[in-house]
Amino acid sequence: ISQAREKALTGGITRIYFSQQDALDLSFKQGIFDMIVCTNVFMTMDSMESVRKALVSMSRVCRKGATICFDYRNASNPHVRLKYRLAPMYDSTIKRRNVNAYRPDEISRALSEARMSVISRQCIGLPLLRDLAPVVIIKAQKI
Repeated sequence: ISQAREKALTGGITRIYFSQQDALDLSFKQGIFDMIVCTNVFMTMDSMESVRKALVSMSRVCRKGATICFDYRNASNPHVRLKYRLAPMYDSTIKRRNVNAYRPDEISRALSEARMSVISRQCIGLPLLRDLAPVVIIKAQKI
């Protein structure tokens, strides 16, 4: 966070706030943010239920019309499923935490429950086979 803060100040960006918190229970007041960016977080959550709670929490602290950007690993991609299932066998750091992928329909339901609508969906890795892209970046808006 200190490196990001320093980089922002060096770039002349002053209207920005950095914080490390529990994504499932953000301590900020309701409706105060214009934008939230959440990267490489959902893949480390223990379940889709946790992802859902995080999206609801992020939505709560955003004003109506705010943008929320996040990524997730696509469980529809067979390589992603296999990689994450085998990860503890080849990566000793994985044994201490979860690595999870989620299906696009699960993410869509969670967004709907969090009162967000998708503005854009960028599929990374397999642009011609969007449904199988290993990584999906979502830009959503609170409705």
